[in-house]
Amino acid sequence: MMIPLIIVTGLIILSLWLLKKFNLLPSLQSNFPQKGSAIKLIETLRLGRRQQLVVIEFSNKKLLLAVTDTKVSCLSETDKSPSFSLPDIPEIGDK
Repeated sequence: MMIPLIIVTGLIILSLWLLKKFNLLPSLQSNFPQKGSAIKLIETLRLGRRQQLVVIEFSNKKLLLAVTDTKVSCLSETDKSPSFSLPDIPEIGDK
């Protein structure tokens, strides 16, 4: 009874390792940047089986990328800080 349990456990561990190695299971991929990494993944949105939108931060800029199996396209690029400013609103009693 113990031998089949060891074999099944080993097959599960081997399967998970192969899925991670060949990037077949995105949930096992780390979303956290490594120490000293210049690129930080902010957000990912899946549009289909093979298409996704990705927001990354690189060189104090945020980039919106469209990613498919065969192509990566930059759709938008902004500074890290917001590109808008709030209008001056007079306080109550100011004329």
